[in-house]
Amino acid sequence: MHDYLGRKTREIKEVEDLIQGGNDFNHRQLALLSNALRHPGRSYSFGGHAEIHRVTHETARSDLSRLVERGLLAQRKIGREYAFEPAPDLAGRLKESPA
Repeated sequence: MHDYLGRKTREIKEVEDLIQGGNDFNHRQLALLSNALRHPGRSYSFGGHAEIHRVTHETARSDLSRLVERGLLAQRKIGREYAFEPAPDLAGRLKESPA
């Protein structure tokens, strides 16, 4: 169990270092991706992203939509709202993603 946890922690740190080194993501997207790597079952929304980062709804929409376009988040509609979840194998997708 300790080996597994150590390996997963190293993998997350490696991917975080990789995405931090690139300039293709803004600081809000980097924070969301880092959180998604650590909490793969978490769901995100425009409103929550806007509130946490103190930006407009339009800025939040742009941030999350861009991550969906790159295949890093999956989007689904729940009633009148949208929910965003980390794509399967987010770490692998980030490693393959052009920086």
